[in-house]
Amino acid sequence: MEIGSSSLFQAWIQSNPLAAFIILSILIHLIFIGFTRQWNQSSSADGPEMIEFDYREIRGKAAEKKFEIPQLPSPADKADLPEPEYKAEPIIPPAEVLPPVDRGGQEVTLPPGPTSSLEPELTPAQALGKYISYLQDIIDLKLEYPERASREGREGEVTVLFTLNNTGQLLALSIPPEGKAAFHPFNRAALNAVKEAARYFDAFPEVLTEETITFRLPITFTLN
Repeated sequence: MEIGSSSLFQAWIQSNPLAAFIILSILIHLIFIGFTRQWNQSSSADGPEMIEFDYREIRGKAAEKKFEIPQLPSPADKADLPEPEYKAEPIIPPAEVLPPVDRGGQEVTLPPGPTSSLEPELTPAQALGKYISYLQDIIDLKLEYPERASREGREGEVTVLFTLNNTGQLLALSIPPEGKAAFHPFNRAALNAVKEAARYFDAFPEVLTEETITFRLPITFTLN
């Protein structure tokens, strides 16, 4: 019986090869689908859990949260370094032959001496005013703007005290506490300007009979 059935099945396959191929393909496909489904179920049970999320919902929540960017302090708000101690420095007496004033390669003419520009009838107070103006002009020629102040756009004023004898020699130089600038480089630049300019100071006008005079002059730092 079995031999007959097998012979009939073989005979049917030989007489209907196309139908036999289709049936065989369907069986193989069903077996593959069943095996794949079983493998996916076992993998999801053993592996990590799949999490579904809505990107648009997460993006909307992130957009609702406000982020505050911290404001960085500007250079002008930064605390300056402590005021340096200005050590006492020897005052250089004026030389007999003075070097020319150097202003970046430009030729500079010093203001005329106070004696040559005074009228004989001037009072001592008027002569002193002209002499002070003369000193201020020379100090301005020797004044150098601090590089950091120029870079940061700073301006300021320093009041200096200095004493001259009747020959124009610098005897003492200082900055009173109330005359100091909050920006420390201005103080050093003001002291240096007076020391350099003092080498060119002329003697007092003849109408001034004092042996020494102490001057209080403001030195202004202004960006052009």
